[in-house]
Amino acid sequence: MDDEKVFSVSYVVYESSMSREERTIKRLFVALILTIVFLVGTNVAWVLYISQYEVYDYDQDGDGINNVNFGDQGFLRNGAGSSDSEEGTW
Repeated sequence: MDDEKVFSVSYVVYESSMSREERTIKRLFVALILTIVFLVGTNVAWVLYISQYEVYDYDQDGDGINNVNFGDQGFLRNGAGSSDSEEGTW
């Protein structure tokens, strides 16, 4: 017993420590619940924001050209009738 130190903690100190830990756990639980609520809220807001835009779906025609632009635009000729032999020189 001479080499070992035995610490005795009084019951009052133990109770105050436990009550402090309980308050900390309650605060962390509230923070967790608030974080989950804010996460769900931001996800709902993001979905509502994105859903205000219309989504267009374009089908590909039989010639393999899938472009919504038609006609000559810059150095690119769009349309189902464009091929290498018809392009010519720029």
